[in-house]
Amino acid sequence: MNPACGIFPNSCRATSLLSLRVSFLHSDSVRARGGSFTSQRRPGWAVIVPGHWVGAGAGSGLCRCRGTPRYGTQPGWLPAPPGTGRLQVQLLVAWPAGLKLVHGIPLMEPIAQQWGPIEDFQAWPDDLLISTYPKAGTTWMQEIVDLILVRGDVEKACRAPTHIRIPFLEICSPPPVPSGVQQLANVPPPRVIKTHLPFQLVPKSFWENRCKVIYVARNAKDNLVSYYFFDQMNKTQPEPGPWELYLQKFMDGKLAWGSWYDHVCGYWAERANHRILYVFYEDMKEDPAREIRRVMDFLEVELPPEVLEKIVQQTSFQIMKENPMANYSSIPSVIFDQTISPFMRKGEVGDWKNHFTVAQSEAFDAHYQRRMEGTGLHFRTQI
Repeated sequence: MNPACGIFPNSCRATSLLSLRVSFLHSDSVRARGGSFTSQRRPGWAVIVPGHWVGAGAGSGLCRCRGTPRYGTQPGWLPAPPGTGRLQVQLLVAWPAGLKLVHGIPLMEPIAQQWGPIEDFQAWPDDLLISTYPKAGTTWMQEIVDLILVRGDVEKACRAPTHIRIPFLEICSPPPVPSGVQQLANVPPPRVIKTHLPFQLVPKSFWENRCKVIYVARNAKDNLVSYYFFDQMNKTQPEPGPWELYLQKFMDGKLAWGSWYDHVCGYWAERANHRILYVFYEDMKEDPAREIRRVMDFLEVELPPEVLEKIVQQTSFQIMKENPMANYSSIPSVIFDQTISPFMRKGEVGDWKNHFTVAQSEAFDAHYQRRMEGTGLHFRTQI
């Protein structure tokens, strides 16, 4: 590590969204994205760990460091990106972007640190929960459900961005941004709620109140590819690293929200015991009108054919990609850097073929067969 290097690599972004402080780390061994590096303890030198939010004092912004850990050059001062002057930072570690186990499931540290209110969340009988493994068609289903509930009124569906219309149950951000639980406290019934929690971590009140749940499942290979590109642009999650390593972490269930296998199989196994509509992403791509009708029937909403057709058109990938109320363009680039990869990237079935090598595909298939044997759950990797 070169002490002369600037503290912020070129990939960092700054924003005035939040005002946070960052600490000097006095330990010889400092955690960095699940591993550690050893540094010599040098009085008056600041160590910034990749993946931590780095904030300047008095509202001058924050940034997440990527790459190699760097040293500051003076006590209390850290060099800023070229041309932006110097930032004075104070002591206190802000928002680490690592993962922490909650009942055996790896979750983002802010979620794990505020797990109590999530676990104790009180669902109401008329709540509707939309659940998916990350990047399995969540936003697509949210838009479909919202349009069904407003009976195809596009103007009403554009009243606010997706994350405002349908809050994310377990999301936790640094103050003053409200958590999902806090946001939901101010939403009148009937509420539509998003989650990525596996079945066993969903608050018990959803099952006790017999809430309806729509679960969307996507084939593992395409889900993995989409998640990989999402983690590249999502600065609130750990750096994804190289494709080969990410592929192995997916197979091992070491990504945020845990194992894809356990996730899709958990809801599948419980669908007969609870009011769960299980929807396949590939079926939605193959015949969206048919799958939207299934959702309408589940929600007990009748709509005329012309409204159904409008919903099909309005929830097409291209329309949603250009819709600022659905494409997450309202999220600051310090959180979602869509110059790295767009939030809505391709939305295809079979894109995995552009990323897996033959050897990787064969190894993945063998692992997949072992994990899915006897589940009765079958996915299509092309249509």
